[in-house]
Amino acid sequence: MLVKSGEGMHEYRVIRNGVGEILMVNKFGPDETANRCKMVAELNLAPGQCTGFHGHTDDVELFYMLEGELICVEDGEEVTLKPGDCTSTCSGAKHQIINRSEEMAKVLAIVIK
Repeated sequence: MLVKSGEGMHEYRVIRNGVGEILMVNKFGPDETANRCKMVAELNLAPGQCTGFHGHTDDVELFYMLEGELICVEDGEEVTLKPGDCTSTCSGAKHQIINRSEEMAKVLAIVIK
């Protein structure tokens, strides 16, 4: 199944009580991934936007940085994500992503069961 650039279900939402309505472009869900992924989505964060600090209990979330720069906070440690960087937040860990830059940032988020 091919989902071209710009395609997917577009929605603006506050993610996990974060700041701002983040543009989320859903590419694939459980039906398209043989029920292995809860979500495959492109997140577009404007300057000042962030997800809320949240935990994962029965899944793993991967971020692959596409454009711009984000701060990823995981269990109190901050790292800067730039294009090509990736992170993994395993079950039991807590994290959030923050756009402290002056530019839009785009990251691919994959939540695996």
